[in-house]
Amino acid sequence: MSVAITGGPVPTRGPGYHSTETLTAATGTQTICLDVSANILGVGGSYSLENGTEGQQKAIFVTATGEALLQMTGTATGQIVFSQADDFVKLEFVGSKWRILQNSGAAIAT
Repeated sequence: MSVAITGGPVPTRGPGYHSTETLTAATGTQTICLDVSANILGVGGSYSLENGTEGQQKAIFVTATGEALLQMTGTATGQIVFSQADDFVKLEFVGSKWRILQNSGAAIAT
């Protein structure tokens, strides 16, 4: 018997699915998809995160060394700068703002 494993949404505990978006650096600012729970940012890029829905959570991280700039709308902070491999933040959209629940290595600018 052979088994094929394909990509797609992975059920998580509780409601919803876990999915990941990987972005590469490009000219201009790229908008992060709100429909996935985890985003991997390419270094050397600029990214924006629009308003989410109340209670929505996102994990955003980089896997290489180099700067990636995240600008958030409707936020209590402003910008997050990732500069080292494995920097990450976990965010939750609460009270019409993205709030940082966890930060590992990313610089927060207001």
